[in-house]
Amino acid sequence: MFMCLRTFCFIIANSNETSQKEDYFMSDAFPRFYLITLDFEGNKEEYLAALEASLKNGIRLVQFRSKNLDLDTYKALATDVVKLAHQYDGKVLLNGPKELLDEIDEDGIHFTSAAIANETTRPLPEKYIVSVACHNLEQIQNANKIKPDFAVLCPVFTTPSSPR
Repeated sequence: MFMCLRTFCFIIANSNETSQKEDYFMSDAFPRFYLITLDFEGNKEEYLAALEASLKNGIRLVQFRSKNLDLDTYKALATDVVKLAHQYDGKVLLNGPKELLDEIDEDGIHFTSAAIANETTRPLPEKYIVSVACHNLEQIQNANKIKPDFAVLCPVFTTPSSPR
């Protein structure tokens, strides 16, 4: 049900000072793989069981991506995803609007390049993880303006959600 993708992260340094958070992203503790969920279709118990199996097998960073859901359904399922991941000391990035922070106890937001195209400052407080999907050098340079914790250069491989 889930596809664990090899993800190459381009870490964007934000300052000359090293923060505890930057140390994490530069350390061996930062996952070299992370799980990007497929669109939710079907049985919630099976979906969460597949996520739990991934967490039991060492996944510690999850991007909950389900573009096919309406916002209320996404929020309800996201709450369950975050709760489950936190039981395994995992972190969850929601793939959606930053307003989700007001309602869900996630660890951060994964933004599309388009979502941050006109931003000039970091869209979230420092306590949250900010990641950005980039597909070329121009998008990486633009992402650098908002000081994300990391950018994901993708897609590296063809996937059901990114067939190009």
